[in-house]
Amino acid sequence: MNNYKKHALREFKAVGWIDADGNYKDEIQEMMCEHVLKLLDVFSEEGHSGSTAPYALELFRKLASFEPLLPLTGKDDEWGEPFNDEGCVQNVRDSAVMKDHTGAYYLDAIHFTSQTGHTFSSASVKLEDGRTISSHQYIKAFPFTPKTFYIDVIETEWADKEETIEKKGGGWWTCKVKDESQLKEVFNYYKTAR
Repeated sequence: MNNYKKHALREFKAVGWIDADGNYKDEIQEMMCEHVLKLLDVFSEEGHSGSTAPYALELFRKLASFEPLLPLTGKDDEWGEPFNDEGCVQNVRDSAVMKDHTGAYYLDAIHFTSQTGHTFSSASVKLEDGRTISSHQYIKAFPFTPKTFYIDVIETEWADKEETIEKKGGGWWTCKVKDESQLKEVFNYYKTAR
């Protein structure tokens, strides 16, 4: 058994996915662990050393996550066919980059993190002045490297859509940016941030 596999099995036990007898406690987790063990076998067979292993891992991570290796060019051959009546197109190198009649934008420019640690993307998080900001932001220029900013928000749950009574379990949520100074970097990186 290779060192990668030994390490993985120790970690699977440490997090409680495998019991003391080596049996998995959950069928879905077992399937995922077995897939990872197969990848580790291949990685080990390739004989990566301390210098090549990090490079191979980062290259694999990017490609397995469908991330581009170089900045997007914005050239015509990077865009798919229009998929709606407005002529919106999707970038073929990064599916989270779209282009409409207004310009190109990145869907994951902002991820919001609530006071409970829950991270999400959204179409409308309130600002102090009542306006809203969304997760997608327009790209200033190409070449473009996708970048996601994490912005803290305060989530409030209400009993009703009118937002008159705060109530846990109410089912109607609103979010407000906690510290708008965090948006400065977003405004610097993207063309329109509001």
